[in-house]
Amino acid sequence: LETRTQRNSDVVDQARRTDARRYQQTSAAEVLFFAATAVTAVGAGLAVPIPNEASWLAAPNAAAAAFTALVMALAIRGGPYRRHVITTSLAAGGAVATVIALAMGFGPHQWLWPATAALGIILITSSAKLTVIFARITLPPVPVAGEDVNVDELLDPVIDVAAEAEQDVSGEPGREDTWKAILESVPSSSAQLVERSRLSQQLLAGFVLVGSAALAVGAVMCFQPGHFFWLSVAIAVLAATITAFRSRFYANKICAWSLLTCSAAIVIGCACKVIVWNPANAAFVTAAIVAFTALLLLGLAATRSSKMRSAVSKRMLELFDGFCVAATWPLLLWIAGVYNMLRNFIL
Repeated sequence: LETRTQRNSDVVDQARRTDARRYQQTSAAEVLFFAATAVTAVGAGLAVPIPNEASWLAAPNAAAAAFTALVMALAIRGGPYRRHVITTSLAAGGAVATVIALAMGFGPHQWLWPATAALGIILITSSAKLTVIFARITLPPVPVAGEDVNVDELLDPVIDVAAEAEQDVSGEPGREDTWKAILESVPSSSAQLVERSRLSQQLLAGFVLVGSAALAVGAVMCFQPGHFFWLSVAIAVLAATITAFRSRFYANKICAWSLLTCSAAIVIGCACKVIVWNPANAAFVTAAIVAFTALLLLGLAATRSSKMRSAVSKRMLELFDGFCVAATWPLLLWIAGVYNMLRNFIL
């Protein structure tokens, strides 16, 4: 792991030195990296021949562009400044878009958009586990009581804070020198842990961002008139509730705003589809949106401060979130036609 990290650091440093000689600034290299990613993805999409039945770009073109964005994101790895939020979003989003485009290329399927919404829920609920896996977080070597210490980093001298405080009172070394010495005595494994912590925060934001986008697209596309109308309404309401409720769990602003934007996109998208289907109900739909938004804001305001909640209320909120997530799965299976397939299955 340390060898791979050192190798990646050497590559990044070499890119920085090369770009510094050419452009005298690393920011220009970052702009070129992401501009090249966009141009390469568009070029790959246009390079695929258009199908005979299509008059414009179709699913194979979208699949080629998405897969190219995935490959470029894995190759760049955040660029010179290691912006892993963008890399994770491009990689995960490219993978999701590639699968969706390939599925659409084989014809319209009833299960496509429910599967997209389910994938979004999986990414949102499992983002923490995915972050631990991809960040490869390892704790520094901390020996237990009675164990021999074989790591040189743990044998570094420890600063005597009390003695340094007495020196501060006597007026010899200042307090800034004391804290500087303390920070210098921190083992390098702790510095690596801090770096992994920053990486994990960026990966978490990327996974939540892609999951929110997939859930919003899947919930809005599942919303359809006819036999499954009220079923799709329930899915949209549950998806909006889950994302708005889970936005209070994250201290990262990118995660919180991604989930809130997903909730708003689901409500606005479904409302626009209802207005297109029946323009006479525009006033009723607008009133329903206002009422739902008011109730949602009241619920968020009631759960704003986590310090004021008791253990019982926290447990109730966790159960409510788990119920909303669990109730979405059978509805998605229903609208995807899984129950109909099992009912008509003949051995």
